Amino acid sequence: RELALEDGNWKRIREKPSPQFVENTQKQLPMNSFQFGSSKEEVFQAIPERKIKKLAAGEKRLAILRIGDTFHIFNAQCPHRGADLGQANINGAGEIICPLHQYRFDLKTGDVRSGYCASLPVYRNELTESGLQIYLP
Repeated sequence: RELALEDGNWKRIREKPSPQFVENTQKQLPMNSFQFGSSKEEVFQAIPERKIKKLAAGEKRLAILRIGDTFHIFNAQCPHRGADLGQANINGAGEIICPLHQYRFDLKTGDVRSGYCASLPVYRNELTESGLQIYLP
C-alpha cells in the first residue's frame, strides 16, 4: 500500500513487512506501519511548519501537521459534519479548529474541547533517522 501527499507532489510510503502492535488499555491492537520519506531531512522538507498537508493511505484520508519537531496525524475530515480539516486553523493551545462550525479538538488525543461530536481519530507516529513511521489500525 502507498501513503502519499495529496498536494500534487505524491510521495511513496513503504509499508513495513510485519505488523506492529501498540499498547491499548484493554488489549493490543495490530497496526499497519508506514514509513514516510527516507530521512528526517526529507520529512521536514515535505511537511512545512504549522501547515496542514493531506495524505492518502489507500482509501483512508489523513492530515499531517508539524509543530517544531512534533508531527500530528489525524483524520482529514471532521467527525461532526465531515468538513475538510486541511483548511482548519491551529491555535496556541494545541487544538485544531474545524473551519465549518469551529469545533476544537486536542491535537495529541483527538478529544473534543469545544462542540458536540465524536473525538477526532489521531494516529501515533515516530520520527526516525530513516523517515517518519506512521501507525494505522
